[in-house]
Amino acid sequence: MIISAENKIPALYAQEEVSDPLVYVVIQVGEATWLLTEYDKESKTAFGYAELFAGGGELGYIYLPEIEEVLKQYRGNVINYETPIPLSQAKKEFL
Repeated sequence: MIISAENKIPALYAQEEVSDPLVYVVIQVGEATWLLTEYDKESKTAFGYAELFAGGGELGYIYLPEIEEVLKQYRGNVINYETPIPLSQAKKEFL
């Protein structure tokens, strides 16, 4: 499972009005990186920043079962933050 049970990631739209939302989960597979800021447990949909190739990042919805399949096929790294970091900081650290 990508999002740990202890992770306090907020529900979808909870950070909608925040200019620099907090990142709760980072997923890296090869050059692709996902920075998750919100999550809906029922639909298994997250929201965050995805950069699949250098310079090609954007905010959007991410269906986590698809990412789980990618992680099964390729080596990847998943970080669940106890203390989330601002999106601007996560971009500097991981992109």
